[in-house]
Amino acid sequence: MAILVLAAAFAFSFGDSVRVSFASSASEAYAAVVAAAHPFTATDTLVKTGVVGASTATNGARQMIDTTREPGKEVLYSQMSQGTASTATAPTALIYGPSVSGSPSQEEQTATAQGFTVTVVSDATWQSMTQAQFAAYDLLIIGDPSCGGTPNAVANSSVWAPVVMGTAGGRTLAGNRILIGTDPALHDGGVNTTQGTIIRTGIGFAGKQTGRTGLYFDASCSGGGGAVLTTLSSLSTGSGTWINNTSPPCGGSVAMIASEPSFTTLTSASLQGWGCSVHETWPTFASDWSGLAIATDTATHPTCGVDKDTGLNACGEAYILIAGSSVVVTSGSISMAPLDATNPVGGSHTVTAHVTNGGSPVVGREVCSK
Repeated sequence: MAILVLAAAFAFSFGDSVRVSFASSASEAYAAVVAAAHPFTATDTLVKTGVVGASTATNGARQMIDTTREPGKEVLYSQMSQGTASTATAPTALIYGPSVSGSPSQEEQTATAQGFTVTVVSDATWQSMTQAQFAAYDLLIIGDPSCGGTPNAVANSSVWAPVVMGTAGGRTLAGNRILIGTDPALHDGGVNTTQGTIIRTGIGFAGKQTGRTGLYFDASCSGGGGAVLTTLSSLSTGSGTWINNTSPPCGGSVAMIASEPSFTTLTSASLQGWGCSVHETWPTFASDWSGLAIATDTATHPTCGVDKDTGLNACGEAYILIAGSSVVVTSGSISMAPLDATNPVGGSHTVTAHVTNGGSPVVGREVCSK
């Protein structure tokens, strides 16, 4: 993945252009256009010329993705239609410093690459922050200190968790949350390796909602109990109890059993074969969270779905979970139709569940909704 470096920062107005250079032969390049002092809006259209013919891309988000460039060539992006000037600034991320390793850490490099302005703070600063100060950030990151524990990160969760849940600090909407029960930074050889996929996709998911404070929370090798369980309860609104398993089989036979748009590049294969792929699981969890990946070699198998890679049923204990108002998790084993509808109050509405296993219909299976 190549990061586009802007030649200079300037006030971008109609008719202006910016030149960027590609130094890598990777298949994707991300231009943090809005986040880099260029007040584009969703009504502006950018056109690229001079490389592989002309192609256009509408910038309606923080980043524009360009997949048709040639490495080593300079590309001209021009504002072709004039939209309303935007005062958008770069999204901001706050990292609890003791929870990450390296300087910059893989979490910091990933957030920066995705357009965030990143601040890393000490434990003392984190503990002293107010709800309003936490709410000033679009994303909070508690990362992986190369397989360690992060108990102090949750010591003041009574302060920052309500901010994430949209009930304090001026926030009124809950942010996206991801919980990870393993140590990808330890096993990842660099920000663009396979094992780092969960870091990249997880940060992208947690920080993608504007006007909210999202959370990327890696329990690493902490065991996921004690103060972590208390924190998880405060990060939940659904029914059910959080219970942790501190010693799932270390070999880590895992399956990714659900999909969400942020995780299109994450697969079961990228999550296993690490030597020790799973360090803690949560056999039960609050109902407003969804199991994204499970450890399938655990003693109990309460969470089931269809493996994204194989298309076969898989059951186990969840160790990567997600929550948030933007979450629409689709499992290959159960699909519902229609997904939404409007009916008069007091009327009836029929929803049909289709259950499959490996693509074949399953007959006579009870489906419960909650």
